[in-house]
Amino acid sequence: MAPYALIAEFDRQRAELYREVVEEQRLEPVLVRDGKAARRMLQSRGAPALLLCDLSLPYTDGFSLIKELRQISPPERTAIIVCSGFADLRAAAWDLRGSLGISDIADKNVTAEALTRLVARAMATVARAETAAQPDQEQPDKLLRQILFRAAETFRVPMVILSIELRSQRRMMAYMSVNELQGNPGHWPILQQVIASREVLVVPDITNHSIFGISSVAPSFPVRGFASAPLLTSDGQLIGVMSLLDFEPLTLAAEQIDLLTEAARRVADEVERQYKADLAGAELAGHLRSEQNWAALERLALTDSLTGLSNRRAGDRALEREVARARRSSSPFSLALLDLDNLKEINDLQGHAAGDEALRHVSQILTSSFRASDLAIRWGGDEFLVLLPDVTLEGAVIFAERARQRVESLAVPGVGRLTMSAGIVEVAENEDPREAIARADAELYEAKRAGRNRVKGTRT
Repeated sequence: MAPYALIAEFDRQRAELYREVVEEQRLEPVLVRDGKAARRMLQSRGAPALLLCDLSLPYTDGFSLIKELRQISPPERTAIIVCSGFADLRAAAWDLRGSLGISDIADKNVTAEALTRLVARAMATVARAETAAQPDQEQPDKLLRQILFRAAETFRVPMVILSIELRSQRRMMAYMSVNELQGNPGHWPILQQVIASREVLVVPDITNHSIFGISSVAPSFPVRGFASAPLLTSDGQLIGVMSLLDFEPLTLAAEQIDLLTEAARRVADEVERQYKADLAGAELAGHLRSEQNWAALERLALTDSLTGLSNRRAGDRALEREVARARRSSSPFSLALLDLDNLKEINDLQGHAAGDEALRHVSQILTSSFRASDLAIRWGGDEFLVLLPDVTLEGAVIFAERARQRVESLAVPGVGRLTMSAGIVEVAENEDPREAIARADAELYEAKRAGRNRVKGTRT
C-alpha cells in the first residue's frame, strides 16, 4: 500500500493548503475534518507516514489522536506535525513533544513555505530511521514469513495473517498464495475482532455472521471463512494473534483446530524469542490502559455526549482562561450566544429524536463556520456559546451571520426548516465573564423579540 499522509483539519482552506504541501512530498493526502474520522482512518488503513493535525479537533482532540497513533506506529515510522491557534495548546505540545514523538509544532497561520520546510524535515528524519532499522529487522521478518508460509501449506488456505503487539506499534504481516491484499478497508474490522479475541475463533462462512460489522462491504470482501488463535506466551501474556483466511467457506475438523492451537503456541514461543525486548509487557499495557481510561473519563466529563462539543463545565473553564488571556495581551475577545428558534416545536410535533438530530446538525455547522481557534460549547438545551479570541464585535457578527445563514439553508431529513438567532458581545477590558454572558443573552432576547432568525450585537 502506498504511504499516505493523514490530514486532520476541519478548516477547509487550511486543509487545502496542507494538501498541497503534502503532495509536494509525494505522499497521498487523506483529509478528514474531525478526530472521530481520523481514528476510523487509522483503524481502516493503518498508520500513515505523516500525521498533520490541528490540536483542537471536534469529537477527539489532537493529543488523544496522537496517543492512539503512537500505539501502532513509533516516531521512526510516522512523523507528526501539529498546528494550533492557541498558544497554550502549542506550549502543551512542546512539553509533550518527546513523550509523544511530535516532529514539529506550528502556529495555525503558518505559511505554505514554512510548512513545506517542516514537512520535508520530518519526512527526512523518518526516511533515515527506516534505513537505519532495515538490517536489524530483516532476520525476524524472514522468520515470520516462513511461519506464515508453513501455516498456509499445513492448513491449505490461501492467506495467513500474523499480528504481533509490540511496545511501539502493532506489527502485521500476511502471507498470500494468490493476489496481494489491496488495502480494502473491509478487511480491517474483522482483524480488529480477531485481535481482541483470546480464544480460538472459527467462522466457516463470514457472510452469515453480522457480528463482525462488515455487511456494508461484504459484496467486495473476498474472504468467506476464517479461523484465529491467540498467541499466548508460556506465562499467559497475549502478544498477538494468528489467523487463517479463505476465499471459500472454511471447514476445520476438531483435530485441525487442535493443530491450530498448538501451532499458535509454538509461534508465540518463537516470536517471544525473536522480539522479547520489543513485546508489549503486561505492566506497560496496564499503564497505557489506565492512562487511556483516565483521559477518556476526563474527555467524557468535558464533552456533550449528543453533539460532541464541549459541555457547560468545559465552557466555563475555557471562558475564564480566554478572558484572562485577552486581558494579558490586551487583545479583543467576543462571545456569540446562539439559540435554535423552533426546537421546542420540533420536539413537541416530531419527538425528541428529531430534535436531537437537529442539534447534531447545527453543532456540525458551528464547528465548520468558525475558526479552529474558536470554541463552540453546548451551553444548555438548544443554546450554544462560541468563544471568539482575537475577534472584535464586527468580526463576531460576521461569523455568527454566516452560521445563521447555513442553519437557515439546512435540510434535515424528517425535521424540516431550522432557524437560529444570535446575541453577540465584545467583552470589555475589565468585564466579569458572567456579565458578558448576561449581555449576550440580552442581545439574543432582542433578536428573538425582533422576529427571530437574526443576529444582534452591541458594545458596552
